[in-house]
Amino acid sequence: MRNNNFKVIRRLSNRNLRKNRMRNIFALSAIIITAVLFTTLFTLGFGLIQITQEQNMRQVGTRAHAGLKDVTKDQYDKITAHPLVKEHSYNIFIGNAKNKELVKRQTEIRYTEEQDLKYGFAVLEEGKLPVNENEAVVDTIVMDLMGIPHKVGEEIELKFNFMGEEITKRFTICGWYQGDPIAKASTVYLSRVYYDQISEPYTEDDFLKVTDETSGVGLIQGSIVFRNSFDIEEKMAKVIIESGYSVEDIDIGINWAYFTEVSGEADFISTVFLITVFLVILLTGYLIIYNIFQISIINDIRNYGLLKTIGATKKQIRRLVLRQAFLLSAMGIPIGLGLGYLIGNLFIPILFGNFTNMNIQNFHMKPNFYIFLFGGLFSLITIYISCRKPGKIAGNVSPIEAVKYTEGGNFRRKRKKSRHGVSLCNMAFSNLSRNRKKTLITISSLSLSVVLMIEVVTFSRSFSIDKFMEGMLTGDFMISSIALNNYHTNVNDMKLPEEYIKAIESLDGIETSGRLYTTSDRRNHTLSDTALNRFREFYEKGELKTYEEEYYRFMIEKTINEKLPITEQRYAFDETLLHKLKVLEGKLDIDKFRSGNYILVVPYPDMSGSYYKPGDKVMLNYHTSESVLEDVLYNNIIVDHVWRNDQTKEYEVMAVVDIPSSMTERRYYINSLITILPIDEFLENDNDAECFAKAYWVEDEKEPAFEKFLKNYSTKVNPNVDYESKEGIRAELSSMNNTINFIGGALSLIVGVVGILNFINTMITSVITRKREFAMLQSIGLTNQQLRRMLIYEGLSYLVLTALISLIIGSLLSVSLIRALNSMIVYFDYQFTLQPFVLLLPFFLIIGISVPMVAYRNSMKLSIVERLREAE
Repeated sequence: MRNNNFKVIRRLSNRNLRKNRMRNIFALSAIIITAVLFTTLFTLGFGLIQITQEQNMRQVGTRAHAGLKDVTKDQYDKITAHPLVKEHSYNIFIGNAKNKELVKRQTEIRYTEEQDLKYGFAVLEEGKLPVNENEAVVDTIVMDLMGIPHKVGEEIELKFNFMGEEITKRFTICGWYQGDPIAKASTVYLSRVYYDQISEPYTEDDFLKVTDETSGVGLIQGSIVFRNSFDIEEKMAKVIIESGYSVEDIDIGINWAYFTEVSGEADFISTVFLITVFLVILLTGYLIIYNIFQISIINDIRNYGLLKTIGATKKQIRRLVLRQAFLLSAMGIPIGLGLGYLIGNLFIPILFGNFTNMNIQNFHMKPNFYIFLFGGLFSLITIYISCRKPGKIAGNVSPIEAVKYTEGGNFRRKRKKSRHGVSLCNMAFSNLSRNRKKTLITISSLSLSVVLMIEVVTFSRSFSIDKFMEGMLTGDFMISSIALNNYHTNVNDMKLPEEYIKAIESLDGIETSGRLYTTSDRRNHTLSDTALNRFREFYEKGELKTYEEEYYRFMIEKTINEKLPITEQRYAFDETLLHKLKVLEGKLDIDKFRSGNYILVVPYPDMSGSYYKPGDKVMLNYHTSESVLEDVLYNNIIVDHVWRNDQTKEYEVMAVVDIPSSMTERRYYINSLITILPIDEFLENDNDAECFAKAYWVEDEKEPAFEKFLKNYSTKVNPNVDYESKEGIRAELSSMNNTINFIGGALSLIVGVVGILNFINTMITSVITRKREFAMLQSIGLTNQQLRRMLIYEGLSYLVLTALISLIIGSLLSVSLIRALNSMIVYFDYQFTLQPFVLLLPFFLIIGISVPMVAYRNSMKLSIVERLREAE
């Protein structure tokens, strides 16, 4: 009997589903939007993972799971014969290019097998691998630096060193591929015939004896691929041991780009961001779907009461409500998954392309089953959660209550008496309290978009270009050796060439300038007893850097127990630059500092204090002809060097200061002491003093010509030098701001659309469910114009409450959360703004008037008598 009843109930439900076309359209739209949001989020998330993994692989230089370094052919053959090894290939290192055009780009020369070329992300755009003695494959970065067209048949002259012999030879380009700026180096590939020719006089034993910078020449660099990327390190150890070697005999490399090998915790900010976006999407989907189905239940409440009269149970009615939702989901979710995946793919280059450290030019998103699985699953979960309460309402209603039910509940609700009579505004505002939950959900969904927009714009505007450039750039322009900012170069000398400075000094528009000095070699420093106690305290609090390496702990403990010297980084600046230092403790007196009896100390990055305080005495070392360099051993391995017999001089610490990174070497020796000396004192006593950079302040109108000169000089005259400019830094910040605005704006727009859909649905269904009420009011004298005005007032009441809530919550969040970032982000300068709120008001005003007008016109198509009869 119950099954027969359920069949009848299901047929009535299906008819009801077909009848409520307006509700179905809104519900289907809500489900599609929810599925689109989740699928877009997961597409972006998996896209970010894929981009990051591929970029890390490019930095490593291969997509192989592991590598063999500097092995012989016999070792390679035995190891790769192991059954765990699925694929393998190799290349042979020949040398590094010494062409002057390539000093800014490390360029390696190798022979390679075809499979190993593919592991290295090199796909030939034109041509083939070299076969003959004089053939070579080159990447576009090398070709551009040497001014060679991207064509097969062009010639390239290479200069390199092979086993101590300087070789200069011209090759014909038989193929070329796109260079990757993310990779640490470019590679030129030569033929096996040529390699055999130059290596013929040597044996593998000769290659194993090489210990200079060309170490590894002539030996095999193998690539290993397993069946999967799990436990790569353990697999490699097993392969090596079972091949008859020990792990100490074979130098291996593990491809850390594979996430299964990364043990570090996820970035906190990225994690919080993804969780926040996920929760916003979950809340957004819930608000719109819940609202639509709750209003639908209220609209069809009499039908559910009738179902009760023919024997429907609470459980059956709740199942029917869920069934209607899942029938609509069967149509909406697949559409949302497809659209979400397409939108996510469109957003990936827009979103991640704004990050200057990401190159996604050749990125292609790989279809991932989990994107659609998670997108569909979370959409269904959201729909289920959203429909539970409306289904419960429908299941609990009795037939008698259903007949008497109105939007606000039933007619027995006690109403307050008004002393001021009845007005259209009062009637409109009181209508909002008929169903407080519906009103709250509608206002919440509208307010959420405004609050998000306020926070996003405030966050974006608070990025200070001035503070950002203080840390990233000193002056309008800063010149240096390419070794200062570029680690992937053949140049190691950071000394700034004097001819570069002289060429710039002749330019017009220079207002002022300042030199930055350091030492060409690091110094050792023995901490005083007081400083050593502070050093110990920092270690006990976990503030000293160990990077989870045992020998770093060994060095720290040896410093504490045996007073082993620590490294000192020493700087000096022209006095025009001293005002860029931020005083943390003490006072910077330029006149006293100039005397040469005082120094400044800088806390090591991320430490809560410094080893020395103002007033402390410090002994600094200077190298002399009697200075001796001694090795520091750990497990019979040289881990550091210490200078002995240095000359010393005592200074007093004047102040503890913070130094912008732009005024440093952009690198730090672990747990080192950082000092700043007066310029004259530094140059007089330190024979290793060298200028590593110079800052220039230039007249605004002269800046374009100044930058043009620097660009030309650093590319055509001397590629060993480099420069940074204010415009380049501004472009970097602008890119970051664009990304923030894009993410926040898109999210706010989506939530805003959902809020507006909620509002439209609320107003239209409210008018539909109150047809009889409006007819009764008109039958006792309410005019069409008054009814229209009342509905407009009602719509505007929603928006007035939305504006008030958005203003209050947006302001509180901005002041409490966004403002707190001032102390967390050095280039953040909190600036509160209500511009998004002001700009959205006219738009909301139009929506608040037009939606009630449309609802009113639809409700007035029938006469008063027809509406009264229809409601019976």
